[in-house]
Amino acid sequence: IPDLRWLRRDIKTTSLLPNVLSKQLAVEKNAFESWLIDNGNITEGSASNAWIIKSSNTIITHPANTKILRGVTRDTIIKILKNNMINVLRDVLTNIKENGLQEGHHLYISFKTDNKKVVIPNWLKEKHPKEITIVIQYEYWNFKVKNDSFNIRLSFNDINADISVPFDSVISFADPYANFGLKLINEEINKKLSDKKPKRKKSVIKKNKDKDNIIEFQKFKKLR
Repeated sequence: IPDLRWLRRDIKTTSLLPNVLSKQLAVEKNAFESWLIDNGNITEGSASNAWIIKSSNTIITHPANTKILRGVTRDTIIKILKNNMINVLRDVLTNIKENGLQEGHHLYISFKTDNKKVVIPNWLKEKHPKEITIVIQYEYWNFKVKNDSFNIRLSFNDINADISVPFDSVISFADPYANFGLKLINEEINKKLSDKKPKRKKSVIKKNKDKDNIIEFQKFKKLR
């Protein structure tokens, strides 16, 4: 159903007529819910947020910007997904610590270096101010797995460095040998991107395509 609501849908007001009409149409069609469409993209339901599970085991939802009414249930689902990802990564790292890497297994871990709880040398932070991908394979030392982080010493261009990585800074991790990986697109990054206001042009204004497409919230994705 076309999303006819005003463009500040993140503000909860009494202007719910489009939602009521959409819900009523769903009832008339013997459906539980109707989904609202804005420029070809699903924004949300008449009384709920939209979540789609794709055949690639990818969960997608609209980013929390002005085009949807962000709800408690939505935030709770995202929190559960994040916790599950952390639990999987913690189990994988614990297994590596206790049993080592078997056969050709190796682990790629990408994390945000601008997370305040990340501990890395200054020279490494200067080279990778936003994020970095490390590889746990042949040589690693002082490996410790905690409840909320892991510590490890790795070699970066023949320079050994101790790093501490909190799990909430992890963007993704993968084992190419096992053909498996998990990736998380950070909700805060999506919000910053979607909240950017377009710059005003002094001369001719050109029509731009709507950039606010549905952004994938990739959570449990098996690499192919």
